[in-house]
Amino acid sequence: MSHRLVSSLGTTDAASAAFSDVAILHAMAEVEVALARAQVVAGVIPARAADSIARAAADVAAFEVDVIARGARTSGTLTIPFVHALTARVAALDADS
Repeated sequence: MSHRLVSSLGTTDAASAAFSDVAILHAMAEVEVALARAQVVAGVIPARAADSIARAAADVAAFEVDVIARGARTSGTLTIPFVHALTARVAALDADS
């Protein structure tokens, strides 16, 4: 576990855990999987694609946090680099999804 010495001054252990890199990525992955499942119900994407998204999002520890952080500095949001990383993982699992 990495420690951020300066940012640790303005938080509690509970808040630090809730906003850890893994917790943030897990929440973002849950949103993307839920969105994919809703898109299946709406007939926007096939179930196979949603399943591939769920598999790709399952191991948030495998995401490259440093790459997502650098992308966030450029884009101004975590979402764009996270979705790019998730898209790459989906393509690696199932190129047809």
